Formats: sequence, structure tokens, C-alpha cells
Amino acid sequence: MLLKKNHKINFFLSFLLIIFTIFTYFTRGEEYYGFLKPYGELGYVQTLQNLILGYCLIVTFKLKKMFLKVSNSFTFYLRSFLIIVILFEELNFLITNFFNNVKNVQGSFSIHNTSFFGDQLFTLTIHPFDFQFTLIMYQSILIGVLFILGFGSYFPLFKKIKYFFLERKYGYFLCFYICNVFLSSIIRRTIDPNIMFLIHEEFCELFFYIIFLFDILEKKYNIKKIIKNNKR
Repeated sequence: MLLKKNHKINFFLSFLLIIFTIFTYFTRGEEYYGFLKPYGELGYVQTLQNLILGYCLIVTFKLKKMFLKVSNSFTFYLRSFLIIVILFEELNFLITNFFNNVKNVQGSFSIHNTSFFGDQLFTLTIHPFDFQFTLIMYQSILIGVLFILGFGSYFPLFKKIKYFFLERKYGYFLCFYICNVFLSSIIRRTIDPNIMFLIHEEFCELFFYIIFLFDILEKKYNIKKIIKNNKR
């Protein structure tokens, strides 16, 4: 039964990646307005992101009592803080006007849009194809964070905060971001220079948050099961 459930989740997440790739292709270079606008602060993609993050935060807070029975307060608050920070980053445009003195590349009050994160970290040249792959600071940090979240539970060092990390079956799906950055760079330099990403960055973020939601719901189910078994 569990194996069948995992197959369904894997199929759904894989299907989402295909859908997001198709949406990215057909919305590039187009101007959309109103509820048809996919990207930007008021686009439907970011609206979905905010709704999912908000729901993740609600579920996390409601799970606090049960969470503390199987883990510790540090892990709970660390996980809650992560969601709050991400939600703040997504909703920063709501308070931009109150911080006009704070400047970044999008003119908003947020960390990930500061010019520092747009700096190039390194450029890798692949011979004999003379292909150059450039990685910026934001992408490097994001890859590092995704690796820690996705695979931190494998390290015995982090055993006491294992509930902070994603369930192991979700970690591998985060690797898609590395593939997206690398393959997009190849296509952009060899086939079509107008293609920035195979999957738009906002769809990438939406996919991250969907995985995070699945993970929280899975943890809720597992924690209830553990508590129920301990009562026997």
C-alpha cells in the first residue's frame, strides 16, 4: 500500500515538472495581464506559492504539540522560522513602499533580490566543445540549501534535528534544479539564446513549495502514527 502511494506521488511530481516545462515554453516572451499573468508579484504562480506557504505554516503551528512529542523545540522553531522567512521573501512587495531606502535589483525589500546574489561565482569551460557554464551566487547558495534540506537526514551528525529536513523520498526531486540550470545553459548557448530556463524560476519555486507541503503532510501522518504506536 505504501509502495503504491509512493509511486503515485513520484508520478504526480514528475508530471508537474513536465507541465511546468510546457507552461514555461508557451509563456516566454508573451505579455499577459490580469488573472492570466503567470509571473510577477501578482501573477498566479506567485499567488499559488504564497497560498501553499501560508498553508504550510498553519499546518506546522497546528502540529506543534505532536511535533514536540517526537522531536524538540529547536527543530520545530527552526522549521517554522524557515517557512516564515521564505513567506516574507515572497510577500516583500507588500512592504516595499515603507523601505524606499533599501535597494535591490528588483527595487523590492528582499534578500534574494540583492545585487550580491546576482554576482557570478565561477565559469566552467568544458572542452573540447568549448562550452561555458556560468553559476551565479544565488544559484550556488540555493543548490547548497536544497542539498542540505533534501539530504541532511542521511548524516548522523544531524540526527537530533532530523525532522527539520525533508523525508528522504523527496530529496531526490530537488536535484531537478541542478539539471534545470545546467540543461538550460546548454540549450541557451547551443540551440536558442532566448531560452533562459527550461523551467521558469517561479515554477521552480512553486515546485519546491509543493514538495515542502507534501513533506509536512507526510510528517503529520508519520508523527500521528508514532504517537499512536507509543500508546499501545
